[in-house]
Amino acid sequence: MTLDEAIKRELDIVKRSERKAAEQFPEPYSIAHKTCMQCAEDHRQLAEWLKELSETDRRTCDTCRYGKVRPQDEPCCDCLSDDDIDKWEAME
Repeated sequence: MTLDEAIKRELDIVKRSERKAAEQFPEPYSIAHKTCMQCAEDHRQLAEWLKELSETDRRTCDTCRYGKVRPQDEPCCDCLSDDDIDKWEAME
């Protein structure tokens, strides 16, 4: 399973939990309703964490043997020669 698939799955669980709370337990103060809504909130938070992980993963240098996180669209200095760094800085 990819991160994007996991995010989609978690968001599907959020929708189902919210729907179940609304349809099967319409009384908002009932324990069952609160439980379904808490479940939805937990899965929403997990989806958010997975999105953050996905964004961080996409910022990781593909060639970096150290797995360092870098700012978006910038090379990892540990993976580049001095000439590469000079060329990169000249492009800015």
